[in-house]
Amino acid sequence: MEEQDQDQVNSSSEHNPSNSEAPPFMDSDKDTTQAPLSQPPIKSTKNRRTIFLLIAIVFIVVGGLFVWRMVASHNDGTTSNSAQSSGNAASSDDSASSKPFAMVYAVDTFDESAGQAGDCQTSTTKFTLRSLTDDSSTAKSPVVRNASVSFGGMHKNKVFIVTEPTCAGNESTAATVWYSDDSGSTYKQVLAAAPAASAGSMYDQVTSALFSNDGTSLLVAYLPSEGNENIVKEIDLSSGAVKDLFHVDEMGVFLRGYDKTAHKVYYFKGCYNCGGNPFNEMLAYNTSTEANETIFKDPAHSYGATVFSADQTKILLVKSDITVDYPESNGQYQIEQFNLADKTSKQLITVDKDYISALGFTENGGIYYGDASKVYALNPDGSSSSVLYESSQPIMNVYMVSKDQVILSAGEYDNYKVIRYNYSTKDLTSLLDGGNSTRLIGVSWR
Repeated sequence: MEEQDQDQVNSSSEHNPSNSEAPPFMDSDKDTTQAPLSQPPIKSTKNRRTIFLLIAIVFIVVGGLFVWRMVASHNDGTTSNSAQSSGNAASSDDSASSKPFAMVYAVDTFDESAGQAGDCQTSTTKFTLRSLTDDSSTAKSPVVRNASVSFGGMHKNKVFIVTEPTCAGNESTAATVWYSDDSGSTYKQVLAAAPAASAGSMYDQVTSALFSNDGTSLLVAYLPSEGNENIVKEIDLSSGAVKDLFHVDEMGVFLRGYDKTAHKVYYFKGCYNCGGNPFNEMLAYNTSTEANETIFKDPAHSYGATVFSADQTKILLVKSDITVDYPESNGQYQIEQFNLADKTSKQLITVDKDYISALGFTENGGIYYGDASKVYALNPDGSSSSVLYESSQPIMNVYMVSKDQVILSAGEYDNYKVIRYNYSTKDLTSLLDGGNSTRLIGVSWR
């Protein structure tokens, strides 16, 4: 990395490791900060996505649109918040009495009686909570019609979800940002993009979004249907006021962090709905001076995950080699820790696996990561790691790692389970079954 001057199973099929215990640094009953919530596994495959291809798919395969949107989001950067891997994809409440409350997700359905099965005009999305204290699952308001969940993010008891029209050229449905301040129990609309101006035309889009580090603001990267400029908007979550923060002269803006104390918004820029972004030049916009600076620039590598610490002083990075014109791993990934104060990077560990399923900080400064079959705790200096959980099914994503439990999804995109494993009791609980029509957002706290 060049320094710049400026700036995731069926309980009967799972292996429960008898020696899986929380390492010493996991001594707080809080979830992790920085789990890349909406980001799919970091794979060495060439995922490409266009909205028009997806629209074609939705008319052919029921629900087929949604899973490919999730798979393709790696290269386009719409996590998952992170996802995105923005630093607030999964976060803990500072209150000692706060506990994991529910798994937040959405379910897409089609009304076959209203038209052809799978017709995007008959789709309905229901925001849902799976309680972590009992076995109940409850659909919550709103019920969004003719739209599907694109991605979402978490901050303590706060949740945001972005929905987009399932049909391009739908003049009555627009991309919408929904916000909850009660752990996903109720939502309100905080931003509605402009719908398509006419049949067959494109609507305004949201390319990424994230909470500020203090949870008082929500940033949204907004792409108008006309022109090649992206507008980063800030939503004040107390008043609901929306303002344009800054403009970027490219269509894709992929937000990764917002430190309100330091007045800095961290982001990547690039193409959108095209695939192939290497995310190897991070920028920071100073909201006080209205100037940009380069945080790091590394043309020889691709960065598949970018995860900020809760205090926004460090970044965890997953780095792999880049080939000409397209980022592709050679089967090895380096996990690095980048210090924002002096812009230096330290390599922690090299992982020789097909993909990295998750990466994050624990509450007390430890680090965890996941590959296709295991979740590991990594010492802060990278000196050693221990297995927290081993799965017999491919791990898709990790949503919470605390001193006593891990919550993850495992299986295939069309058939998977969200499970919870307790290190101390060795209990394994299946929380919900998922598939093409399920959109996982993350664990909320209360």
